[in-house]
Amino acid sequence: VEHDDIAFGTIVSGRSIDLPNAERMAGMYMNVLPLRIRLDDSEKFSDWLKSLQSQQAKLREFEYCNIDGIMNSGSSAGGNLLFDSVVVFENMPLENIRGGGVSIESFESGLTSSYALTLAVSPLKEIKAYLKYDSSIVSDQQISWFFRNLSNLFAVIIENKSNFLRQIRDFITPSEIKKTFEQIEDPGNTTA
Repeated sequence: VEHDDIAFGTIVSGRSIDLPNAERMAGMYMNVLPLRIRLDDSEKFSDWLKSLQSQQAKLREFEYCNIDGIMNSGSSAGGNLLFDSVVVFENMPLENIRGGGVSIESFESGLTSSYALTLAVSPLKEIKAYLKYDSSIVSDQQISWFFRNLSNLFAVIIENKSNFLRQIRDFITPSEIKKTFEQIEDPGNTTA
């Protein structure tokens, strides 16, 4: 990826807030918060991942913040959004949930989103990735490229977590990166 400073939305549960009687409340508390990541090619991937995890843990303090207020305060002078994509880690158990006399044998979630691109990753028994995208903004070619490289990225990470970010980025060829960003900047450009 050519960009070293990236922002995207991340889903937070809203259940870690120090809210009196939260365990007695029903309903969805989920929220979307911005996560900004910086990529330094000289950094070890494992160290970068620890830093990312720490940064995401700090976000929990702000789970109550209104996303509309955040998005309005984060707009640049050019009118660009703070972020237009979301990453979701579905880490709740989806099978054989029992508690309080209630048993759920199977559960299926539906991915809905109003963002240009939403990536949902379920790292349970096996890693599964789901993608929802707005086809008026993101092309099928870009999605194919994304999934191909995401699959390669998972394979590289699983094989050796001590790689430096530069080594991991090298698995995505510069010509493909350039072509993809040209298509993102000019969706009508079919020669890119």
